[in-house]
Amino acid sequence: MSAFTNGHAPEPAGDLAQGHSTAYVDRAEPNTAERLRPAIESGRILGDLACLMAWNGGNLSRLSGETISISGAVEEMARTIENIAKASDETRANAADASRLVNETSGSAGEAGQAMEAITASFDDIKARTDQVTTAIRRIADMAHEIDTISRQTKLLALNATIEAARAGEAGRGFAVVASEVKALSEQTAKTTEHIGAQLAELNAVIAGMSLAVDSGGERVAVGAQVFTFVSHNMTQVADRVAVSGASIDNISTMLNEQKVATNSIAQSLTEVARLAAQNETDGRSATALVHEAETNAIAMLAGLDAATERAWMRLPADLAIWRGRMAECLVGARKDRPALGAGVIALGRDVPSPAGDAVRTAMGSLGALADEMFRHVGGDMGKAIDAYVRLDQEVTAIVEAVRGHHPAS
Repeated sequence: MSAFTNGHAPEPAGDLAQGHSTAYVDRAEPNTAERLRPAIESGRILGDLACLMAWNGGNLSRLSGETISISGAVEEMARTIENIAKASDETRANAADASRLVNETSGSAGEAGQAMEAITASFDDIKARTDQVTTAIRRIADMAHEIDTISRQTKLLALNATIEAARAGEAGRGFAVVASEVKALSEQTAKTTEHIGAQLAELNAVIAGMSLAVDSGGERVAVGAQVFTFVSHNMTQVADRVAVSGASIDNISTMLNEQKVATNSIAQSLTEVARLAAQNETDGRSATALVHEAETNAIAMLAGLDAATERAWMRLPADLAIWRGRMAECLVGARKDRPALGAGVIALGRDVPSPAGDAVRTAMGSLGALADEMFRHVGGDMGKAIDAYVRLDQEVTAIVEAVRGHHPAS
């Protein structure tokens, strides 16, 4: 709260006539105020301009720093996108290899399935031929059994012939020999037939085992053929999905490449913005230096006014404007040393023994306290530092308005 808005009303101009300033006014030339007004106004304007340029310089500095940070982040994002694009390319290559391997595996599985089907057909053919052999063996066994029956009957007939030949005596001797030979041949035939039957039984057992093995092998081959057919079908589906994934990866890679181009363009634009901001900041510093030079000249012009209290009132707005501008430079980091209030301002507070002088002296103390508060927070809590500066600015404005109320020429 300003000292001029906290119970201390501005002193009317007529009251100043009762103070020490009356003598200075009486001795002053009639047109002194008019001649000093341009110098005082120039100092005030230069102070305000320095304040604005300090704020602008601080904003440009922050803009340049933030733009550089954003540019770095964008460049990092571009590198990340490029890495992702490379990874996508590698993934796309891997997907292509996987698709090729899946297709090859699917083809091999299909060929294996076809081979299994061919083996199944061969087993079926072997089974049919085995059945044919089994049937033939059974027929041969039946024929051997018939031969054995005939041999037994022949042996029986030969035995009867031998008996009849023996009864015939000498006349049947030759017939007996023939009957004996027939009997021997029948016995030999019976033995051979028995041996053939045994061999046929063994062969039949072997064929039966072969038939069982063929049946079992055929069933397993059929199951294997079904498995290979299923695998081939699944591999085909996997190949289709890998192809879809490959197409998606291609799209992602294309979009990433497009984003990389766009990001690089943004990074270049941000770099150019940072360069322009830095150039503007440099130009602003040059302009600030010129303003400081003009301020120095204005201060030199105003230095001669310190001899008269009334003239100190006149130069007070310019002094405060210049001081406020330098405080703004300190706030934004463009100035390191703390500017002090001018000697003329201090003298003004001392040489005006009136309520107005007391109010100015109180206000100067308030400005000093606000300056102390701002400097405590500069470089730390900028929010509090800015708040202190805003209140300082309001206090300066209130002082200037009050001074102008006491001395309209200022």
